[in-house]
Amino acid sequence: MTAEGPAARWRAAERARWQTFDCPRTVLAIARTHTSALRLLDALTVFDGDERVQVLFAFDESSAFGGGVARSLAERGARVVPWEEVRDLDHDLALTASENVDLGRVDGPVVVLPHGIGFHKYVPDSNGGGERVSGVVPVRHLRGKDVLMAVSHPAQRDALRPVCPEAAERCVVVGDPVLDRLTASLPLRDLYRAELGVARHQRLVVLTSTWGRDSLLGARPRLPAELLAALPADEYRVALAAHPNIASWHGEFHLSQALAGARAAGLLRLPPADGWQAALVAADLVIGDHGSVTLYAAALDRPLLLNPPSATTVPGTPPADLARSAPRLSADHDLAEQLARAADAHVPGRFADLTAGCSPTGASPSRSSAPCCTSAWPCPSRIALPRSWPSPRRARWRRLPAATRSSPAPSPPARSSCGAIPPPASGPARASPGRTGTSPVRRTSPTAFSPRTPPSWCAPASRTAPRRAPGSPPRSATIPAPPWPPPRPPAAASASSATPANSRSPPPTPPSPPQPSTPLSKPVSRPRAP
Repeated sequence: MTAEGPAARWRAAERARWQTFDCPRTVLAIARTHTSALRLLDALTVFDGDERVQVLFAFDESSAFGGGVARSLAERGARVVPWEEVRDLDHDLALTASENVDLGRVDGPVVVLPHGIGFHKYVPDSNGGGERVSGVVPVRHLRGKDVLMAVSHPAQRDALRPVCPEAAERCVVVGDPVLDRLTASLPLRDLYRAELGVARHQRLVVLTSTWGRDSLLGARPRLPAELLAALPADEYRVALAAHPNIASWHGEFHLSQALAGARAAGLLRLPPADGWQAALVAADLVIGDHGSVTLYAAALDRPLLLNPPSATTVPGTPPADLARSAPRLSADHDLAEQLARAADAHVPGRFADLTAGCSPTGASPSRSSAPCCTSAWPCPSRIALPRSWPSPRRARWRRLPAATRSSPAPSPPARSSCGAIPPPASGPARASPGRTGTSPVRRTSPTAFSPRTPPSWCAPASRTAPRRAPGSPPRSATIPAPPWPPPRPPAAASASSATPANSRSPPPTPPSPPQPSTPLSKPVSRPRAP
């Protein structure tokens, strides 16, 4: 490595020449997959407001799911050090959310964060042809290294002891900051529903799918379109939270093609970074599989419908127990009936025992629970609104209120140049055409369309009329009425022109009534010469 390399500039003696903030500590954040990068960016908010900690990023490109990592880091404005120069970088702590990072390149203490809930899934091993438990750091990376694994509950450490005792000794219980943020955001449920375009009378159904052939989208790729076709459009909204690994491997283009029919029918596809958390808080029902998002939905006490169980789920884990107790989605029965039955038959606290391992206290949050902090992290902040929701072309259904409060009548409107008088902003209740019942309907906005409202091209009378050719009759005009009473004539300038006192002047001629205006669609026809 030359002296001009990025790692050389971050040496303790060299960076003091260029930095503005006094940063005595440097944290190296290592991303390997798109999922771990998003989890890492979310966990790094613990350093918000502390200018003493400089965070540098590195990207290990050895994963099959590395697509989208560089774009996510660039969107956040991250300072990225080349992976080849990480060995020469001076740093105080290394953070990663991927257990397969090559820690042989990293010197110093390392903390491995989870990117899911526990060790509950078998995944293909990228270093061989077999399988491994997701989230467990290989033993070859633990020997001779100062590595700690963060877990959310002591039960996860106990379950890991018979499988990998060396990894179990490196586990540290820190709680689950993701669940803490979900719990703290429960009071913002109405706000999230409004941002998602869900009306008060509508139900929000959230589809969540992990990656793999046995996932929800892998087993039933046409389920979003079938669900939108079966549910009434004015009563339900459907959103999809897809695992980032799906688009990371297949590409965003292919995923958009696969969901083209559902998106045309009104599917709301959530951003992978900061959309699914707010959707879970706003959801009325969740359809999921063996992924971690489904377990978070159970921890929030949402009604569930599950895909058939997967063979990749580790027996004895909370997802395996949830697959046995939660109602199952059937492909042979009507979808609308299954959703209505699952929502009506849901009992609050049904999954409290199964999701007790999500937090160290064993408490399952509910809608009415107060925001709490169950982890060793700082007090969690509420979930921020996503920076970009899906396309605004998503379907929306708006309803006018049945009645509004009457407001004081405004001043009389000015007559427009085309002779039409706009209706008042408030007035007596009228029956709305096409509605049944006796509830009155009032105009909610003076700009709402009405046959009596003048069109936008109809200028008010105070504006100057358009010019016309000399001698041609006006196309459309309103004859202004003369003032009444007429003004007094000016006083006589001389005695010869004065009127005798006993003489009477004829009464003034009353003004002629205004002639009806000629509509623009009927031009005035001139009389033809005989």
